[in-house]
Amino acid sequence: MTIEPDPELAQLYADFETEHLNPLWTQLGDLMSMVPMSKAVPFVWKWSTLYPLAQRAGDLVPVGRGGERRAIALANPGLGGVPYVTPTLWAAIQYLGPKETAPEHRHAQNAFRFVVEGEGVWTVVNGDPVAMRRGDFLLTPGWNFHGHHNETDRPMAWLDGLDIPFVHYTDTGFFEFGSNGVTDESTPDISRSERLWAHPGLRPLVGLDRQTSSPIACYRWDHTDRALDEQLALEDEGHAATPEPGHAAVRYTNPTTGGDVMPTIRAEFHRLRAGAHTRARRDVGSTVFQVFEGQGRFPAPRHRTRRRQGRHDRRAVLGGVVPGHRLRGRPVRLLRCADHRAPALAPRPHPRRSLTSCDLPPCARAAAPPPSASIPTPPVPSSTATQTCPRSWQILTGRRCPRGHPVCRSTSPAPTTPRSSRARARSCASA
Repeated sequence: MTIEPDPELAQLYADFETEHLNPLWTQLGDLMSMVPMSKAVPFVWKWSTLYPLAQRAGDLVPVGRGGERRAIALANPGLGGVPYVTPTLWAAIQYLGPKETAPEHRHAQNAFRFVVEGEGVWTVVNGDPVAMRRGDFLLTPGWNFHGHHNETDRPMAWLDGLDIPFVHYTDTGFFEFGSNGVTDESTPDISRSERLWAHPGLRPLVGLDRQTSSPIACYRWDHTDRALDEQLALEDEGHAATPEPGHAAVRYTNPTTGGDVMPTIRAEFHRLRAGAHTRARRDVGSTVFQVFEGQGRFPAPRHRTRRRQGRHDRRAVLGGVVPGHRLRGRPVRLLRCADHRAPALAPRPHPRRSLTSCDLPPCARAAAPPPSASIPTPPVPSSTATQTCPRSWQILTGRRCPRGHPVCRSTSPAPTTPRSSRARARSCASA
């Protein structure tokens, strides 16, 4: 049975295009896929490659107005050349040479810094000088003036992380130049924000209002290291203090809310004993790992292999099943940063139960797309079709049926009972 093309339907689609309209039924699979369909891929950037390139940039590229920062962004190979480490996070190695000053500016994007090695640099955030030392985790919330100055005869490098892609997608970016230097060149050991806020369990009465981002400018490595040591010591004593055996972890938090340090970024620090093996878990959004010390192996799901990650290497991980880590030699310490908008806005599968074909309606079970499958856009009606398939198949599975039947072309489809829809879909799946 051949279906004659309907000139009225063809004209309807032509009128949609003329008026810049897109009918939902031709693109549902792309707009509302059954699982996240990121183009980004898991990837490892080796410190042994990054740092020499940063040194060369330090010899050739000055710091000052124009480029503003000597920061080299990590560009995920799956994102077509854009300078994003994941679809929602921007990460870079920033290199500041001896006696150099990066001038002040401010922007709407939230930023953090993690010092990989070295010391002797101060970042000045809204006039508050903050010392940067190895292992420190520093914050620069959006729209705070900030600059950096190196007071030593040695260069220093650190990890920068910002929510640049997220701000770009929401079209909420602003930028403003500040002074050509820094507003305070003093070099205190502890910043004013730490003196006021960085006391465990104590909150100043002058700051009882909730703040969007943490008022603590720097989370010192000494405190982080001690907290992780105590977790593992308590585990040795037989107390429940770690998320899993041999795995200590802490989350950096905003003392005014108890939540994450910034509204779009979550940050944690993890320590794993030698021989520890973390379990895989389901997650949404994307994550960047910065290895601080040690080395280990992790499975790369899309590549069906294991990749070694060594000291100071960085790794991008996408949503879905987050792989575990396996350590065979030395302990490892690593920073984990994720886009906090994911847990804030996206639903999570039940942590103890995987999504299977049994979770789909009967008419979609037989050929449910696997999580890694690409879901094509439903085809626009053409004149070459010979058979039809129930709309329910297209809507419930997000793809054409196994026999390749196009979506129903009738401009005025007859009502279909649920029972007949299931029967027709089953017949397509079993053919």
